[in-house]
Amino acid sequence: MEKGKDITVNTSLIRKVTLASMLGTIFDYYDFFITGTAAASVWPAVFFPTSTFATAVLLSFSVYGIGFFSRPIGSYLFGHFGDKRGRKEILVLTLILAGLSTLGMGLTPSYYTLGLIAPIILTIFRFIQGIGLGGEWGGATTWITEVAAKGRRGFWAGFVPLSVFIGLLLADITLLGLQSFFPRDFYLSIGWRIAFIIGTIIVLIGAIIRFRLSESPLFVRIVESKMIERAPANKVLKEYWRKILLLAGSVMYITAIGYLTQTFSISYLSALKVPPPYTIISVIFSTIGGIITVFLGMYVSDIIGRKKTIMIGQLLVIILGIPIFLMIDTGDFLLSRIAIILGTTIEGFGFAAFGAFMAEQFPTKYRYSGSGLSYQIATPLAGGLAPIIASQLFNIFGTHAGIYIGFEVFAYSLIGFICMLFTKETKGEELK
Repeated sequence: MEKGKDITVNTSLIRKVTLASMLGTIFDYYDFFITGTAAASVWPAVFFPTSTFATAVLLSFSVYGIGFFSRPIGSYLFGHFGDKRGRKEILVLTLILAGLSTLGMGLTPSYYTLGLIAPIILTIFRFIQGIGLGGEWGGATTWITEVAAKGRRGFWAGFVPLSVFIGLLLADITLLGLQSFFPRDFYLSIGWRIAFIIGTIIVLIGAIIRFRLSESPLFVRIVESKMIERAPANKVLKEYWRKILLLAGSVMYITAIGYLTQTFSISYLSALKVPPPYTIISVIFSTIGGIITVFLGMYVSDIIGRKKTIMIGQLLVIILGIPIFLMIDTGDFLLSRIAIILGTTIEGFGFAAFGAFMAEQFPTKYRYSGSGLSYQIATPLAGGLAPIIASQLFNIFGTHAGIYIGFEVFAYSLIGFICMLFTKETKGEELK
């Protein structure tokens, strides 16, 4: 146990909350990542079969990108209620919403069945899925940070970024397994949908696990002290808008390099005659590398601080971003695999520290809203926009677009590094 100013935190509670947060985040991001992999390898043929390959990829990633643009809406709505009603209750609702929308996408008929109505329905469900996921990061990192010991918050909150990679790993293994097991025609019509149905089931299990746990003791304390804000999401935007924008700018590079190497690369390398299953295996290997570096970053952030850990990660991407996409541009099987593994591996180190870093920036009465908005405002600007920009570059330059995509990653990373210069270190600070 560790004693804070007014609260004694039980190590058993930290472990239980971390496990519940991890399971929910894993399942939530599993749903989100199977959508990304399907957008790269399945949706162009299923929902946009009358377009050229490059245009179909662009349209597919545009639908995929809608989920990123709705995530800030989810972070605002769920952050508001998470700071008014509690972390646990709202984190259960985020999972349910994400799970049901994932089921809807998995059951959406193809273009050949409904025509243009099919991608419209798909887009609506994708938008709703983004709203559900938008409430996940802020709630999970807040819940863990508020129960963790002060000197170990970087480590414990790092399990949320770790869960993102585990969700990606499970998503790619599931889709690769289905793609390998079923004939191509069956996989394109029905097989890929099984992964979405599985995602719905496991998300609902995660919601049940979360429901059985206790509320954050810090949140209970502000309830008892009658410190709940009437409109916390509005208040945090009004009082901390500069900090939120800086944090959003600092984390954009994570979603940019992540989604470009882990999802867009599947379509791009397919145009370079590298089969999607081979690239998906490369992404699986890369995720293992990311998990290792997240673990390293979790420990390091409690030693040298969150800010230095993140900036080291940003410098790695600034230095290696362009070479990674030049290697992908070769279309060489081995070089492309090394590039994808390298991309996710260097992403993981800095990503690990963002869990605690963002949550620690805000007082308890705004923490869910502030942390969530800081992370999710970045997602449409990077995770949503970056693959669309890359798809447009692919449309213009064809299979020689790698260097331009590399400069895109470089720009996101440089912006992040500059934003971090104006943030403050939070390691060792008392939570307010």
